[in-house]
Amino acid sequence: WYQRRVREAVVSTQSTGISLDSDDDYFTKGTVVTGSVNCANDYDLAYGVDNEFNFVCGDSDDGTANTGYFECDGDCPKCLLTCTLPEDTEEFHYELLGTVSQPIDSNDEIPSGYDHIEISCQNDTLNLVGERFLDCIDGVVTYNGDSPYCADVDICEVPTVNNGYTDTNANLMVGDSYTLYCNPSYYFDIKTAGQYGIVNDGTIASASFSQISIDCAGSELPSFDCYYGCTPPDFSGGVTYPDMVEEGGAPYPVGQTVTFSCLDDGNIEEGDAEATCSGGEIGSPICDNGASATSTVLSLVLAAVFALLH
Repeated sequence: WYQRRVREAVVSTQSTGISLDSDDDYFTKGTVVTGSVNCANDYDLAYGVDNEFNFVCGDSDDGTANTGYFECDGDCPKCLLTCTLPEDTEEFHYELLGTVSQPIDSNDEIPSGYDHIEISCQNDTLNLVGERFLDCIDGVVTYNGDSPYCADVDICEVPTVNNGYTDTNANLMVGDSYTLYCNPSYYFDIKTAGQYGIVNDGTIASASFSQISIDCAGSELPSFDCYYGCTPPDFSGGVTYPDMVEEGGAPYPVGQTVTFSCLDDGNIEEGDAEATCSGGEIGSPICDNGASATSTVLSLVLAAVFALLH
């Protein structure tokens, strides 16, 4: 059964059809062909979406004709309304942003996406408080947070978190704080977790390797790095080898083999004596002596970190 190539009725009505990477006029039913979407005027794919999709030759509307339609092989691409750059106001100046990988080079058609437009104060003696960026959401320019305002106050700009993110992109006033997060299987190093995380009785809380807070004190905030690797294992009743990385890496890098030894002549009751970091948490065994060594190991490391900081 042969199906004729038909370009309509493949994606939403905001498109004018598709262009296939093939010069053939006919395709058998079930054939998958790569192609691109032709969006209508004032419409575009979402920012960062590559215009390359797979389409499959399907049935006609009633299943009886010898011609059919190309249908989406998976999720259908969507053509979304573009936005235009807002006009400057007496208070705000708006500037179009781009990225290294895919710059936006037209003020007339800004594709749907986040943080495309940066806001600044027209009065350069004032600082912007609140959300710094505008989003284009299917034709509507909107804030990704609270509306900003200009004021004669000291502020902090959002810190950079490599392989992570912050709870807000807004400028904050002195006394407020940012919460920083690492992406899954990425972690702050021990020095950072010990300085900005939660420390209880000399022990770094495990959550602080993936989430920390930093206060705005009026000066420029540092940038932060999250590293791919593993957090300290929750090992009760023994010690681990080798020592954890204190600075410039996750506590244990990917590929690091960790050896467990029980204290007080104890024996491993459950689990293995070795585990290798593959990203995330390291599984740990259980000793039969009942003593806890996790806090002891982390406390020794933390003491060394504090010695470096002071």
